[in-house]
Amino acid sequence: MQPILLVLLGLVSGTLSGLLGIGGGIVIVPALNQIFKVPMNAAVGTSLLIIIPAAISGSIAHYTKGNLQLGLAVFVMVGAVAGAAIGARIASAVPELWLKRAFALLLVYGAFNMFFDR
Repeated sequence: MQPILLVLLGLVSGTLSGLLGIGGGIVIVPALNQIFKVPMNAAVGTSLLIIIPAAISGSIAHYTKGNLQLGLAVFVMVGAVAGAAIGARIASAVPELWLKRAFALLLVYGAFNMFFDR
């Protein structure tokens, strides 16, 4: 049963990633942590690995439709690679409860701003 649920989780997160550009972590991290009882640091790390093939697949599909700005993406990727390494080091030193709360606050803040944006 668990492999089927994990594949369904991937299907949902991949669909949302390709549709909304969320990267999948918004779905994967809470699901792994809350449903599958994976510790927060492991859920974050696992989510990062899962997102790689999903992001490549979605990027190729968007590229074929002319929906990529490669010049912009290259500069953001440089910062994102460095930031991910820094974030992973910080996450390993932060208590799990703080990571959960920070993740939840980020989601609420982003949702609030997007919902009330005109």
